[in-house]
Amino acid sequence: MKKFLDAKTAKGWYRTGYVADKPNDKRIYLFCKRVFDVVVSSIFLILIAPVLILCAVAIKLDSPGPVLFVQQRTGLGGHRFKIYKLRTMKQNAEELKLKYAHLNTLTWPDFKIPNDPRITRLGLFFRKTSLDELPQFFNVIKGDMSLV
Repeated sequence: MKKFLDAKTAKGWYRTGYVADKPNDKRIYLFCKRVFDVVVSSIFLILIAPVLILCAVAIKLDSPGPVLFVQQRTGLGGHRFKIYKLRTMKQNAEELKLKYAHLNTLTWPDFKIPNDPRITRLGLFFRKTSLDELPQFFNVIKGDMSLV
């Protein structure tokens, strides 16, 4: 599918930096990749549905607020999309950010503080086990993200 080229580009190929792609091969690859993403993500979501339901119930019991955290992200080619994650912080985490700004260890607007008090007890566990990332398989099915 990809071929490293010297100075010339063969007929039927187009250049992208040092790598050239044959248009038909790229279309076939992208189609197969998309089918793979949808099939694998769908099967995985069916298998983990009980875990997601338990996590959702636990979040509701642990703290008030929505189960999902939705945030705008920028994807391939500058495409904006909404990413889904299980909520791991208190409902008013953005408001609390200013209160704890003096503890920030990164350069603004990036924000990270040690032992962040905005993170719920359950959220800490979800982050350590990456359970908060499971809803991103819905993003894969929607076509916003891809499995790597």
